[in-house]
Parts: sequence; C-alpha cells; structure tokens
Amino acid sequence: MAITSIKTGTSLKLKYSLGLNEKGVEKFKTTSIKNLGLDATDENLFGMTTLMKEMQNNSLVEVKKVVDTDLSE
Repeated sequence: MAITSIKTGTSLKLKYSLGLNEKGVEKFKTTSIKNLGLDATDENLFGMTTLMKEMQNNSLVEVKKVVDTDLSE
C-alpha cells in the first residue's frame, strides 16, 4: 500500500527573548509567519527571518520551519 504525501503549507515560528522576569527567569515570545510559498527554500526563509530580526527590539533565539503535509493512501 503506497502512501501519498502532499505538502499543503509552510510556516515559520520565531522565538524571541524578552529578557529576565523579576525572579530571574528568562521570558520568551513566539510569533508565527504563515502561508509562506510551498516552493520557498530554506535559504529564502532564513533570509526573511534575518530581515525580521533587524526590525525587532528583542533577540531572536530560535527559528523553526513547520511544514504541513496531508497523507493518504
């Protein structure tokens, strides 16, 4: 039985450091960029995060690429 995999979407999750709270624990904020091109390369996506980072006051600490895929028989 062959399984078909169809890529249906790409998004990025960007995690920013907000600094330390009053107890000395680091706080984070995560934002998502959705509906990105299905054919976007990793280099293009990371280049976009570099531009986003320059417009933020907070430090970018993590970038995750999320690929949505439908599986069927």
